[in-house]
Amino acid sequence: MLLLGLAGMALGLLLDLRGPGLDILSSLCRTDAGPDLLATLRLHWMWLPAMHVGMVVLPLGWSARHCRAMPLLRQLACSVWMMIGMTGGALVAGLLPGWPAGPVGMLIMMCAGMACGMLAGRAMRRLIFSSRLLRSKLELVHG
Repeated sequence: MLLLGLAGMALGLLLDLRGPGLDILSSLCRTDAGPDLLATLRLHWMWLPAMHVGMVVLPLGWSARHCRAMPLLRQLACSVWMMIGMTGGALVAGLLPGWPAGPVGMLIMMCAGMACGMLAGRAMRRLIFSSRLLRSKLELVHG
């Protein structure tokens, strides 16, 4: 899933680079006002629409051929977590004093953020699943 998301991100980014260029886009994540995840995510969607669509469509397109409805929803949720992680990684890159805040540094942190977002989504899913399983076992024991 992560590889498909990264591939979709790269393909979409190639389309988006016809616009303002990587230097301008990497400066979006460096703000003097401090990190604002929603504002950065909105700017990313405005300036990098193909990148975000590619991150969602490529993994879902592969999943649609191999899965039914519920796994598709899980894949969509995973894509959303990866997008949030990618935006968070870009914000962190803009705040780190020693990190190269150029385009390559931003892309590295965006990819790392995608991986962290995917892991967070899986951890959340396991937590929800284990809490449901625990509740059902408690109901069986108590009656």
